[in-house]
Amino acid sequence: DAIAKEQQPSTDDGNKTYVDTVSVDLKKVYKLITSDTTSPAESFSFTIDTSNAVISDSQYTSSNVPYPYFGMKNDQKVYTTTINFAEGDATVDGKTETAKIYLPTYDEVGIFTYTITESEPEKKTAGVEYGVNTRTLLLKVTAIRQGGIVRVAAIHLENEDGSKSEN
Repeated sequence: DAIAKEQQPSTDDGNKTYVDTVSVDLKKVYKLITSDTTSPAESFSFTIDTSNAVISDSQYTSSNVPYPYFGMKNDQKVYTTTINFAEGDATVDGKTETAKIYLPTYDEVGIFTYTITESEPEKKTAGVEYGVNTRTLLLKVTAIRQGGIVRVAAIHLENEDGSKSEN
């Protein structure tokens, strides 16, 4: 499994020093297949599923695990965001835009895997590279004890065959 066992929670982490990760950038690349096409303005939506975190090596349970979020609105955490591209933004090399994901604070160590779904536009434009209609991304946060609790995070794309690749 590509994302399991990156770092195990530990009170004795040897000589390795980790930097606490407060947030991670979710990257979206908008690409042209051929250079003779102009891309339309497009919006790609991302939603953090707040009902099914996979928890291991932790005292947290599904009823009390904290979830990452995209930001705050009216003092409430926001679990959905949209990355927008203007008309003509896509290039053959790809244009990248990002959305920031803020990690929760943990009181206990553990490995937490969160599902993020990407919804792409239903209407597809010829010459523009799209993935499948919905992609599944996995945000894995490993909370380790190093003085206090330190968060180490990575985002992976879950491929149709179940394999994972880096985002």
